[in-house]
Amino acid sequence: MEFIKIILEIILNIILFLMIFQISTIIHEFGHALLALILTTENVKITLGRNNEKLKRISLRRLDIELKGFNPFTGSAHWNESKLTKFQRIMILAGGPIVSLVLGIVLLLISRNMQDKLLIEIILLKEMIILAGNYQLVTFISTSIPIIYPKWWVGYGDYPSDGYQIIKLMKANKIN
Repeated sequence: MEFIKIILEIILNIILFLMIFQISTIIHEFGHALLALILTTENVKITLGRNNEKLKRISLRRLDIELKGFNPFTGSAHWNESKLTKFQRIMILAGGPIVSLVLGIVLLLISRNMQDKLLIEIILLKEMIILAGNYQLVTFISTSIPIIYPKWWVGYGDYPSDGYQIIKLMKANKIN
């Protein structure tokens, strides 16, 4: 009976971790999408997962969310850049990392102020908030560093980071 309890606890922890990672990806991409919605008049799309076929589409006015299979680590935001200034494009690209940074700091501050009570539920909640906060900071760092992701980088191999795209735009002549 104890063995089954341990297995169930492991499975539950894996599910909780995956949920935290998926929510973190959604929040990061929403940071891009929110600024794109503010700075454009056209539809903005968030894509979650990397399957070749669209499994589900959710439309919220001008925001479309496409689910392409479950992959909690991959997502992207898409918007029409043709009418945007370089400055506006930079702002949208920075939106994802900034939201990740702010949320990571907020979650870690919340966890820091939580009382360590003997209730296992409170302790588990605090640990989940710490994990989510730390993962948001990892997301901030990994998307802000100006690199082209290596091939082994989950779902992003050979794609430029947000930071790389920002630096590239900043180097291109002048910022409008």
